Amino acid sequence: MIKTVTRIGWIAIAGLLAFTLAGSASAQELPPEFAGTWRFEGEGAMGPYAGEMTIRREGGRLTYIRKYDDQLPTETGGESGRLLQVGRLALTQQKITPGLLTLFGGNRKRVPQRHGVYRVETPFKLSGTSFTAATMIRTRETLYRQGAGAPDNHVELLVDGEEFFPALREALGKAQSSIHFQTFIFKDDRTGGPILDLLIERARAGVEVKLLVDNMGWEVKKARRKELEAAGIEVIVQHTWGKGIGNSLKGIGSSIWNGLKGLFGGKKPAKKEKRGVFNHDHRKLTVIDRELGFIGGMNIAKEYEFEWHDIHTHVRGGVVAQMSELFADRWQAAGGEMTLQPPPLTAAAVSVSGPPPGHMQVDLVDAVPGLKHDIFDRYMREIGRARRAVRVEMAYLLNDDILKGFERAARRGCETIVIIPGDEIHDVKIVRDAFVLSENDLVRSGVQLYKYRDRMVHSKVASFDGRVATVGSSNLDDMALFKLAEANVFVTDRGFTRTLDERVFVRDVPNSDKVEVKKVGWWKTLKSGFLRLFRGLL
Repeated sequence: MIKTVTRIGWIAIAGLLAFTLAGSASAQELPPEFAGTWRFEGEGAMGPYAGEMTIRREGGRLTYIRKYDDQLPTETGGESGRLLQVGRLALTQQKITPGLLTLFGGNRKRVPQRHGVYRVETPFKLSGTSFTAATMIRTRETLYRQGAGAPDNHVELLVDGEEFFPALREALGKAQSSIHFQTFIFKDDRTGGPILDLLIERARAGVEVKLLVDNMGWEVKKARRKELEAAGIEVIVQHTWGKGIGNSLKGIGSSIWNGLKGLFGGKKPAKKEKRGVFNHDHRKLTVIDRELGFIGGMNIAKEYEFEWHDIHTHVRGGVVAQMSELFADRWQAAGGEMTLQPPPLTAAAVSVSGPPPGHMQVDLVDAVPGLKHDIFDRYMREIGRARRAVRVEMAYLLNDDILKGFERAARRGCETIVIIPGDEIHDVKIVRDAFVLSENDLVRSGVQLYKYRDRMVHSKVASFDGRVATVGSSNLDDMALFKLAEANVFVTDRGFTRTLDERVFVRDVPNSDKVEVKKVGWWKTLKSGFLRLFRGLL
């Protein structure tokens, strides 16, 4: 019986190996040295899991120790084994402890427990399959390289306008080759006016300046727009009402036509971006000289600099090139032409004060209506795998799946803290009223729900288990997650996550009122229930 199971296991591994080899033709070369710390994330029939794998070189061999995040403190060592490099593949084989019996009887030494077959996505990311021969359990896994070998990313947290806007103005003023600037709201006021002046000055100095804004929040008068154009600044105002209505009508017609074709066996249409009347671009992303970037929740207007509580980030490293590509994608989607140039050999960005290159694992995650909702997927995955702490500060929170995820996290003993704007200072009253029916459910489940006092909270941040944190433009409502274009960074770095926890949650909880279970009158219940019917538009 043992030999049969072993054969089955090795046949499965051989099949996986052949499959992986067939799909690895376009893969990049493996890093020259595997030794170091890797973060692994997987999901299978038993749900999501994650942990760290430390790879060591011992003589001419590579060995590893693999530990899971939810491993008990009393458990020592962790899974250990060998790692083999075969061309563009990395193969892991678990070392078996003698003397333990398998489910089928016999010495466990004769039945390999777990194998991994991974191919290269980038020099710092592997993806593949983990297979347990004894139990025939197979899961998909991704490994991210950490530590000294990781990409040179560094993310600095910028809390409130008093930190973000001086850093932004300094970086803009020193731009030498390009400024690619995207925001949802841009007002020519005491905050936005000086930034427009900086853009004009740099454009006149020969810097390529592209400004991408959304019609919903573009508040710049015609005379000022002509001044921008005269300086050589390219401005695209996307999602105008006329185009939005036209696209929505076309979408309705296409849906009807495709539905009729489907009745007669027609092919399912390919996914395409939605740019209808309710689809806007909510991103706040700036890239300067392709060397440094800013991404987060702050728009360009005086309330973000002087009045509201909000979070942004200052980014350096390899992820900035991805931010450039993200900007180019949106610029082209809005009808513009753009060819990305490599960053200059000597960039003034190097002299701008701010975070130096570092070694953080940073994932740039975006959402495009009709094409992908990766931010929603990543939030659900992080909430689902958290075992110790989920902490969220969010301006607008209405998505049912996210709310249920918070409740499940709290019920399994995970400290779950949610901070939202206070009732009196909330800037969108119908969102506040629609949320009323969710408050008691959250609190009863064990979620610690707080409402921030004194000023509007516009943050879109979260941390999970002190391990990974996110900052970006996306709220956790149906509108942001499925109908708007959004962008977040997810930073897998305990130092950055600790900074976010200390500078946001440790400070903001004492400045908030804790919500308790309370009786909700019939009128509020009726109004909240009615508004929730339209939560996809709030």
